[in-house]
Amino acid sequence: MPRSQTFFNVLAPGVIRYHFTLGGTWNLDAKNEIDFDYQRAFRSAVNGLDSIPPAFGGGEVNLNLEENSFGVGYSHKRLRRRCGARLPVER
Repeated sequence: MPRSQTFFNVLAPGVIRYHFTLGGTWNLDAKNEIDFDYQRAFRSAVNGLDSIPPAFGGGEVNLNLEENSFGVGYSHKRLRRRCGARLPVER
């Protein structure tokens, strides 16, 4: 982001440049699973340069951001027959 435009990015400071993600799935059985994820966005900053217009008082807006995010999910799979398909019969 250009240093002169930091004033317009105050509400959503999207200044992150580097991040790391990790995730996985643990199958409990054939129909159930648990998913997890972690995301780390490393601190990044942009210092403004004449970013506040004189009509708004002039000055600078300096932005910085870092994030951590965790997620957990559960899935249950339902087995269905497709139209016209036959499931194998155990004998």
